[in-house]
Amino acid sequence: PHSGHGKRLSSSYERQLSRVFWFFLLAMIFTNFGRNSIVAIKTQYLSLDQGFNVSSNLLSYIVNMESLAMLIMGLFIAKLSRHYRDFILLLMGAVAATMTLSGYALANALPLIFPSNFLAGVSEVLIFAASYSYVSRLIPPQQRGRRFAFFNATYFLSWGGAGTLVAGPIIDSLLERGVAQTLAYRVAFLSSTILVVIGVVVLFATEKLNKKIPPAGKVVTDQQSERVVTT
Repeated sequence: PHSGHGKRLSSSYERQLSRVFWFFLLAMIFTNFGRNSIVAIKTQYLSLDQGFNVSSNLLSYIVNMESLAMLIMGLFIAKLSRHYRDFILLLMGAVAATMTLSGYALANALPLIFPSNFLAGVSEVLIFAASYSYVSRLIPPQQRGRRFAFFNATYFLSWGGAGTLVAGPIIDSLLERGVAQTLAYRVAFLSSTILVVIGVVVLFATEKLNKKIPPAGKVVTDQQSERVVTT
């Protein structure tokens, strides 16, 4: 479905779009909060004396793997968008995110961390690009400002809020109970993975609702409805 080109869509159609929009927003909250809740703790985890205990020089190489992935994906995302639907790209991004989180949670050897962080960059580009494209078709023109603000909040608040509300409290509570540091961090990674999986489930529900909405060309606007009534 598409939100139209300047015409006032029928109230019934707008209600359908609105319902799908809020479902999609919920999917993005779980997905973004899951994958971004560990951003602040990744470097701490890799530097733990009980864990990998990487040097600052090696840590920079690991971090730059994500930047490299974003650079490469940036070159191909337009082509991918022409060949795959936004829903498929979002799923691909979510799968990459779960592989990143699972890699950090389960890795016993440092070499596995490098591809895991590379996948984080792949996930970032896919989800960022596809989600904006997907949500743009769910927002009527007269509601663009407010609803895009809601949508942006799910992304930008996830960088700080997710760590404060998800990963941080989990790690602190486990450390207070005497759990080993490395295990506490790994539980946080697994918890974030679960959030992303929940986001995927909600995304499937969103797509199911979205398919029930008729294409834009078949939508009756309020002006057309009025003409039908008057005739």
